[in-house]
Amino acid sequence: MQKNLFFSRSIIFYFSEPAGQAHMPKFYYKAKDSSGELIFEAREAENKENLAESLLKDGYTLVSANLKEKKKGLNTEIEINFLRRGVPLIERMMFSHHLSMMVDAGLSFDKALLTLKNQTKNKNFKNVISKVKEDVLSGRSFSDALKKHPNVFNELYTSMVKVGEETGNLKEVLNNLAVQMEKEHKLISKVKGAITYPAVILAVMLIIGILMMIMVIPQFSQMFDQLGVELPLPTQILINVGDFLAQYWYSIPLSVAILFFGLKWFKDTKIGKKIIDWYVLKMPIIGSLYKKVTIARSCRTLGSLLKSGVSIVRTLEILSNSLSNNYYKKAINEAAKEIQKGKTLKDCLFPYEKLYSFLMIQMVEVGEKTGKLEEILMKLAEFYEEEVDYTTKNLSSVIEPVLMVIIGIAVGLFAISIIQPMYSMMGAI
Repeated sequence: MQKNLFFSRSIIFYFSEPAGQAHMPKFYYKAKDSSGELIFEAREAENKENLAESLLKDGYTLVSANLKEKKKGLNTEIEINFLRRGVPLIERMMFSHHLSMMVDAGLSFDKALLTLKNQTKNKNFKNVISKVKEDVLSGRSFSDALKKHPNVFNELYTSMVKVGEETGNLKEVLNNLAVQMEKEHKLISKVKGAITYPAVILAVMLIIGILMMIMVIPQFSQMFDQLGVELPLPTQILINVGDFLAQYWYSIPLSVAILFFGLKWFKDTKIGKKIIDWYVLKMPIIGSLYKKVTIARSCRTLGSLLKSGVSIVRTLEILSNSLSNNYYKKAINEAAKEIQKGKTLKDCLFPYEKLYSFLMIQMVEVGEKTGKLEEILMKLAEFYEEEVDYTTKNLSSVIEPVLMVIIGIAVGLFAISIIQPMYSMMGAI
């Protein structure tokens, strides 16, 4: 009788337990904090999208999430790497521009998103737009739907969209976002174009040098051995390196792979990120160009957010999260704290004159005194974008002589190392 009573109570308890109390799946995840440092922890969430959203609220960006914990090298878990599912900047730019026109034309949001989903060829972006459309139809605001995809729509994007929804000016906000992304795309393209040329020249020179070391130098080595010529030190070094590479050629791709993954691991560490960020700022030519690009992006971001009605403190917090360099991030974080104490933006940026130029700081002061800070910031952004354009156009004229000198030294050392023993041999005859 007692057993039956216990069994009955168990059935009643099972069916009366609220569904909300059911255990959610536990995800073992890898995430990055604002400084770029990786963390490995576990958290319960309904799905990976909710996990990413909850981590974003805590100031973390989800890298990967697994249903099972990794154990002794077993790879049985299902992993989704969110950082590899990025969407190109130009895709997001066209999305914002077309959505702005559709909203202005009076097209409903669900139809506009459906049209944009069918237009894009990027499978990841197509999937994201489909999920955003479903969330909007279920009653979520557009900005909240975008927040669920932080690796596609960053905090700057979602914050401006939210302001546009609140002020009823979403069309203009989307258009401003499209213009800003277009400017950013041009900046990135110009910098990439300026760096690509010397990088290709150096890569080709390195490949040709390695091929000569593997295929040509061993033949000279055999010739010198047969003649019994006493070799000078540079020639001995060149021949020894050539013989080693000819015998152990597979060490080259192995070394490249080790170097690549080693640098990638070093960059993901906190100390490594700081060292690399410091080195980028101190590099000749590249450091100056990097500062101009960062100032241009900072001014445009600040101007766009302030123009949209976002508070100065929130604007600086969003800007800080959008910056990748630790030193710029720290400067803006400190500025946000100081502004809350009643200081002006000019006074907050003044201690960081080496990062943000004296011209920018003085123009910010003028903007604050005249009440036209947004306009001044946008003009500063245009000025520094033109500076980047001018610098990248003249970069090739600066780099070409340097490349010619490097190539000349390399060819000269190679020729001297090979020809010198021949002259010695001819002199002995």
